[in-house]
Amino acid sequence: MGLTATMQEFSDTISEDTFAHKKLLIIEHDAILNSFLKEQFRKEGFEEIFGISKNEKVSELVLSKLPDLILLGCDRSEKNEEYFLETNLCAQIRKKGIYAPIIVLLDKAHENLGKKCLDAGADYYISKPLRFSELLSIVRSLLRVSTPNQTFVFELFGLKFDLTSKWLISNVANTKIALTEKEAEILLFLFEEHPKGVQKDCLLREIWGLQKGLSTHTLETHIYRLRKKIKDHTNEPIILTHGTTYKLADNPKKMGQGISLNFSWE
Repeated sequence: MGLTATMQEFSDTISEDTFAHKKLLIIEHDAILNSFLKEQFRKEGFEEIFGISKNEKVSELVLSKLPDLILLGCDRSEKNEEYFLETNLCAQIRKKGIYAPIIVLLDKAHENLGKKCLDAGADYYISKPLRFSELLSIVRSLLRVSTPNQTFVFELFGLKFDLTSKWLISNVANTKIALTEKEAEILLFLFEEHPKGVQKDCLLREIWGLQKGLSTHTLETHIYRLRKKIKDHTNEPIILTHGTTYKLADNPKKMGQGISLNFSWE
């Protein structure tokens, strides 16, 4: 089944408010694991849980259900890395404009593909066999980031960065672009450290935690995509690179109550 747990781990529950009114989508080929995860997360308080196999039209379902979090399981029968479904699905979901957190559940044989999934848009990956308490902790942390109690907005070069609702807003063009979880976390950490620069390896560790096989390439890919979104509205250099550090340009103006997105994966 790919999951190990004890009754003690199942008793490690969280407050009802964390999962109240939340929708969870589980994409897992293993029917036993799929059913198990649905049962356990239903006990944790999710309002709606959808469990499907990867034979269904995932992208269309994501758009129709608009889940708050996605668990994407690894199909151990997939041998060809070039057509590895998990990586493709992450990219497809992001291209549809869905920025709910994605956690990839990888078989041991596919651990080397974890980084590719992150580059394609996933937020975290974890290897099977799973410990439910560990998975629950990751889900709890990602949803806590997704639904903070306070708002946080800052303005720079005429652009507003709403890191709570995850929008990049241009009042001049009257448009807004959705930010991913990781993009919002990166921006907030750079804001908190301003005017200091942040080393790439430090930023990688703060945002992704201690995941195996990660390199600064993952961070650089996210920064590249974030800069592309910003460039659609201004040519001003919002995120500066100095050697191996990143920092925000100029003096960003805070417009809302601050929150901290620093959390532990332990």
